[in-house]
Amino acid sequence: MNILLDGFYDLNYGDDIFIHTVTKLFPQYKFYSFLEHYPEHVIEWANKIPNLYLLPDCNVFLGKNLFDAYMCVGGDIFPDNGDFTKRKQYVQAVKAIGGAVIFWGFSLFHSYSQQTQADLKEMMGCTDVIAPRDQRSADYLRKLLPEKEITPIADLAFLSQWTAAEKKARLGISVRRPNYATEEDMLRYTGDLAKAINTYLSGDPAREAILFSLSDGLTSDRGVAEQILDGVQEPQRVIHSIYTGNIDEIKAQIAGCELMICTRLHAMVSCIAMNVPFIPIAYEVKMEHILQDIGYRKEIIHFQNTQPLALQLAEALQETAEPLNVDGYVRHTVAVKERVQALLAGSNQPIAKNDPAGPSCQEREELTQTFQTALNQRATDVATLEAALTQRATDVATLENALKEQAANIQELCATIGENNEKISQLEGKLQKIEATLPYKAYRAVKSVFSRD
Repeated sequence: MNILLDGFYDLNYGDDIFIHTVTKLFPQYKFYSFLEHYPEHVIEWANKIPNLYLLPDCNVFLGKNLFDAYMCVGGDIFPDNGDFTKRKQYVQAVKAIGGAVIFWGFSLFHSYSQQTQADLKEMMGCTDVIAPRDQRSADYLRKLLPEKEITPIADLAFLSQWTAAEKKARLGISVRRPNYATEEDMLRYTGDLAKAINTYLSGDPAREAILFSLSDGLTSDRGVAEQILDGVQEPQRVIHSIYTGNIDEIKAQIAGCELMICTRLHAMVSCIAMNVPFIPIAYEVKMEHILQDIGYRKEIIHFQNTQPLALQLAEALQETAEPLNVDGYVRHTVAVKERVQALLAGSNQPIAKNDPAGPSCQEREELTQTFQTALNQRATDVATLEAALTQRATDVATLENALKEQAANIQELCATIGENNEKISQLEGKLQKIEATLPYKAYRAVKSVFSRD
């Protein structure tokens, strides 16, 4: 079984959990992703996943019937007025051979343009599994696709492996800068978080804080964390943890906190999964939707107004965390996972060939050879072109030298002509003097001599 995996690859804790979790849920299958033009650190991280194979970004692979299934995972994978051209091609290529198409673990906004609604209908009209990660997103899709079965599930990260740990006297803070935030917003936000850290540390000399920069790729949280640190009175008691691709390390650090302030969704998901008390700062509706689904009853702090943070921090340190409906929230996710498993196992047109080494794909091997031949020919063509360009450069240099030499000769000739003109002018002057002084017959004789010359 070969699965085309469409996810968001970046040095981001939440996005990486999606890829890491899904590939571990189905270790018996091979996953493929087009990552040719991604940064080197992304490719290096993806190559560490045992059953994930990276392909050049080439539509030839779609035409070779390489993939038995297409699986699209991620949170914000449907931006309004986004370009979904490639995603449509993936769906069409897999459905053309009777393969399975699965969209799960995503969130939707409250409303979309007519064009995006049409794109959603086109992509999901022939989809086998549609499972957004909150009830509000499911309700929105049901209006667009009333004939389809839409099943809300929990965030796919809940299916990851989570281990609780002994709590330390440590306050964790995950930070971020939303795309809509102004400089004034950030000054207020970082100032309020710095105050929260100062309040927490002043309560006990044994306490410490840890700032989490959980994204360090296309968007980086480092600057936000450093701005918060500038307002901390005892920065030596604050750890700055920057995500480098080690998911287990971040999980363990969050598990050891007695309380987390979460401005990233997957920091909040991690707290819920490992029973760590948390205070959410909602920066987008997707956080609010999940909080509603798990039965969160406290006031939700929004990014635009973090003033209530101080009061909630004091209450959270004194109260026991309220129970949440996590089991019921995750139960649907497990059921959908089993449904996906059955769908993949029941593929009636498998392309993958089983051998003692595990699942393989003869088509892929043949295509790889064809692709390598094309690359070799391209390298030859490039070498020929480089040789032609080198020869042309040599010819141009030779021509330039010849032109320079010709220009020098012309300049020398012009100088000689100038000298001769000057001599002629002198001779004409002398001739005029002779004409004025000699008798006519003598003059005629002298002139005939000159004429012969």
